[in-house]
Amino acid sequence: MSIPSKKDFIIGSLIWAVLLIFIWILYRSLFVDFSLLGIIGMVICISLFCAKWFNTRYIITHSTLKIISGLSNNLIDIEDINSISHTKNILIAPALSIERIEIKYKQYETVYISPKHTESFIQELVKVNPSIKVDIH
Repeated sequence: MSIPSKKDFIIGSLIWAVLLIFIWILYRSLFVDFSLLGIIGMVICISLFCAKWFNTRYIITHSTLKIISGLSNNLIDIEDINSISHTKNILIAPALSIERIEIKYKQYETVYISPKHTESFIQELVKVNPSIKVDIH
C-alpha cells in the first residue's frame, strides 16, 4: 500500500519560494553573469527540492514501513513500532504538511510523517502490529 504525503499550504509555500529563488539564481547564472558552478549548484538544488515535493510517500508492506522522501529512503520494521501520536512539530522530517504523526519505534527512535490518509494508514500498521499504541485526537 503506497500513501502519498499530505501537502499543505505552509510547507508548500516554503518549498516553492525556495525553488523560485533557485530558479532565479539559475537564470542569472545562465544569462546574466555566466557561472558554471552556479548552474551546476542550482540544478542540483532544484532537483533535490522537486524530488522532495513530488516523491515523498510512505509504503506499507507485509512487515515494513518504507518512508521515501526525495532521494532518501528509510525502512522501519512495523513490529518495532511502539506508538503513533498526532503532532504539529515542525522539525525537518519526511513530511510535506504541518499536520503530522509521530511514530516512535525501537527504543529511542522517532520519525515524523504526514500521510494523506492518516486513519487508513494507521489502520494498516495496526493490522500488522496490534500492539501499537495509537493516540490520535
